[in-house]
Amino acid sequence: MNPERTVATALVGYLRQAGVTQVFGYPGESVVDFMEAARDDGPAIIAAVREASAAFMAEGAAMRTGGIGTCLSTLGPGSTALLNGVAGATLDRVPMLAISGQVESSREQYWTHQLVDQGRLFAPVTKLAARLEPGSADAVLRRALRTATAERPGAVHLTVTTDTFGMTVQDGGGTVPPLGPAAGSL
Repeated sequence: MNPERTVATALVGYLRQAGVTQVFGYPGESVVDFMEAARDDGPAIIAAVREASAAFMAEGAAMRTGGIGTCLSTLGPGSTALLNGVAGATLDRVPMLAISGQVESSREQYWTHQLVDQGRLFAPVTKLAARLEPGSADAVLRRALRTATAERPGAVHLTVTTDTFGMTVQDGGGTVPPLGPAAGSL
């Protein structure tokens, strides 16, 4: 296990292995560690005017290339703005990975400002709504990519707390599994 491997760098690594070269998103404090991890070797972060635009840009790019569309949002209203584009990708059978930041895990139980239960929000419109944690990051990332591209492709949503991005990944690492027929390069 590489002690330098954080949740953010693991996510970047899996996206690269899956052929993702662009992530459409809106910058914010809750996702800055991921954006910094992607800065040098990609995938490129393409700034959108708002999160809703990012989701539709990711869906359009995936439709054009046959790859996995990837979008990124901040917490609270930022994650709710992704919803229409994420639902559209699922209904259009377009593989998408949507990632939303969240407040620090230690604040989730009592924080009231810009806190949304993202799992409950995205579950009805995705094939999988999961949470990225250091102890299961590799397994969740492999499952997310496999699920997005499997028969009847669609969107997958991952919630990541601000503090989790910087935590060391605790599982063994690995590579992207063979992806479904929709996988390609983006």
